[in-house]
Parts: sequence; C-alpha cells; structure tokens
Amino acid sequence: MLIYNNNCAQLLIGSKIAFQKNEVANSYNMELEGLRRGVEWMDQMDLKLGTIITDRHVQVRAWIGKNLKDVKHYFDVWHISKGMYY
Repeated sequence: MLIYNNNCAQLLIGSKIAFQKNEVANSYNMELEGLRRGVEWMDQMDLKLGTIITDRHVQVRAWIGKNLKDVKHYFDVWHISKGMYY
C-alpha cells in the first residue's frame, strides 16, 4: 500500500512471518522472533526501514534500541490508552 504524505510516497508493508511454536521458548518470545525475521526479510529485499510502531514489549524495545539505531520507534496508541504494558 502506498501512502502519500507531503508529496512523498511511502510504502507500508504488511506481512505474516510464520514459524512453529517449538522454534521459540514460549509465546512471549514469539513477538521478538517475528520482528527479527521481518527485519531480516526487509534487508534481503533491500528495503530501508525508517519508522516502526510496536507495543511496549520489553524485549522488542531493547532489540530495536540495540539493532535499529537509525530507525524511529514509536509505541502504538491503543496499547498506551488501554494501559497495557509488557
């Protein structure tokens, strides 16, 4: 999907990263593994990630801070408004 903002086209990518439950220790770790695989796929496709929006998952925040230093990271407002913190 293309979104035009200030005469600049931006591409939003929605994808489904599938893996089996036994590939990670537990369901808590699935979110981080999905992010890792998604970022790896984007690198393979030579796509540049400029902004990412996630919930406040602790492992995800730490991984993004360490591995995606040039990427703007925001938290989704739904989780914030519902007071859902991880």
